[in-house]
Amino acid sequence: MPEGGELEILPKICAKSPGPKVLILSAFFKDDLIVEASQRSVKGYLPKTLMPGGVVKATRATYAGELWAERKVLTQTLESLLRNVHGLHGLLSRIFNKLKVNRIVDHTA
Repeated sequence: MPEGGELEILPKICAKSPGPKVLILSAFFKDDLIVEASQRSVKGYLPKTLMPGGVVKATRATYAGELWAERKVLTQTLESLLRNVHGLHGLLSRIFNKLKVNRIVDHTA
């Protein structure tokens, strides 16, 4: 892994080979890393514990243009994204309501 971040090498890979189908092999996955990696051309997420047959399956799937990750990793990431969306929705609702209240106060003055 290059110093400075797990995904630092991706621009160099993409510069040498446009449209690569990159697989990440890792001992653990962080939700934010998976989201950022997906935005940077990564097509698969493999745990280091994956058996050889799983590596072959993941490689074939990504070569065919599919996204590949274990169900557990996808579930964890989607649940995290949903929590973030709900949090943002609540924040935006509070901001909108505050703006509405301020607007009403401005009109009554």
